[in-house]
Amino acid sequence: MFILVLFICWACCPVHSTARELNSQSGYSLDTSLSSIGGNRLAYRIKPEMDYVYEPYTVSRFFTFLPKNIGKYCKETFQEKNVGAIGTMIGATAFLVWTDQQIYDEAQHISRHLNLPPTNRQHAIIRPSIKLNGKLLKMYINVPSDVSSGLYFLGDGITHLGTAAGFGVYGAIAKD
Repeated sequence: MFILVLFICWACCPVHSTARELNSQSGYSLDTSLSSIGGNRLAYRIKPEMDYVYEPYTVSRFFTFLPKNIGKYCKETFQEKNVGAIGTMIGATAFLVWTDQQIYDEAQHISRHLNLPPTNRQHAIIRPSIKLNGKLLKMYINVPSDVSSGLYFLGDGITHLGTAAGFGVYGAIAKD
């Protein structure tokens, strides 16, 4: 389920869905690192010959861009020129499935050798709770309290979610 949510977030991401590369032949010329280009679009100078244009995000775009982005993704991905890359991904996935238990066992062996406990110790930094249908729902926001838990957090998605939330909050405050 979490993978599905991440895919939907990626598919609806305003940067992914509305960014387009411009070059010097496109007619846009920017003198500053951030400029307004007609309407409410913004352009960022990446390097002298490359600018990116963005349209500010609106909540409704989540619903309107999802089908379009999935369609674009499928159209761009499943082309004859990508057969080799897709075959490589299928082969690599098959290899990882085949060696999964061996990789898992070796990771546990290395962890024991490094004295990393197989526990996940966390402590809550924020303890919000809400009432829903008469029941109190506790939604703790936890952080790791040891190295072993920190390694777990790198792979569970909270790091990515926190980074994305930080960019979202910054963008909302700076209107960027």
